[in-house]
Amino acid sequence: MSFKKLFIGLAVVVLVVAAGYIFTDMYYKAKYDIFKEHHELFEAVKDEAELIMSKQEGGSDTDTGVTILYATGGNASVDSFDDVVSASLQSKIRELDVLSEGKLSILRYSKHGGESLIQFLFDWESAYGDPYHIVYCGNRDILVKDYESEHIEYVLDKLKDNWYGIALK
Repeated sequence: MSFKKLFIGLAVVVLVVAAGYIFTDMYYKAKYDIFKEHHELFEAVKDEAELIMSKQEGGSDTDTGVTILYATGGNASVDSFDDVVSASLQSKIRELDVLSEGKLSILRYSKHGGESLIQFLFDWESAYGDPYHIVYCGNRDILVKDYESEHIEYVLDKLKDNWYGIALK
């Protein structure tokens, strides 16, 4: 085999690997466009959820179990909100669902080590590809520990401040 053919073969392999990496990276990043375009709405939902849950917890910093603030009903049933979710917060959550083209599946809240963990789960049933989460947590270590405890493979991207994107594999 000539050096020229070997060089061309290696160049093709490098280009294919690079293109795969670039397209995969673009695929994961594109999922978070809703956050980039509507960051203020995510912040408003987070702020209101923290306020409501702090009242429920009586201002305590102790760890809590997971509270499902919102779960989509899908085609078969109506969407459900936890009893603590105010009409104002319901309106914001519905707006996010519309903006995500119906991909917002679950909004859940928990507290770990005094830090709120607020998880927006998109496309939970993988109808449009792999599920992904947009998550707020003031402590990245708590976030990583939570996801590693579920023994799932994921890609973690920092979006802004204490916001993260998590693409499940």
